[in-house]
Amino acid sequence: FDEKVLIRQQLDSFDEFIQMSLQRIMEDGPPIDLLAEAQHGSGEVEEPVLIAQEKMATNTVYVFVKKDSKYAYTGEYRLCLENSS
Repeated sequence: FDEKVLIRQQLDSFDEFIQMSLQRIMEDGPPIDLLAEAQHGSGEVEEPVLIAQEKMATNTVYVFVKKDSKYAYTGEYRLCLENSS
């Protein structure tokens, strides 16, 4: 890292991500279904066209219970102040 300037290191890191990591993500992930539809209408009112749909989302909601603590974060103080007005 000492031999390269910061920007060169960031560009090299980005290039490595595009060439290697992104390829692994695409290979390991679920397939992407492409839906081909007409791109030009007949002049009538058109509905939005879905070009591609990824099946990566699981639509799962996680709820965590926050335990009581004697410590508070600044955001919590601000929230209390906003709600008290």
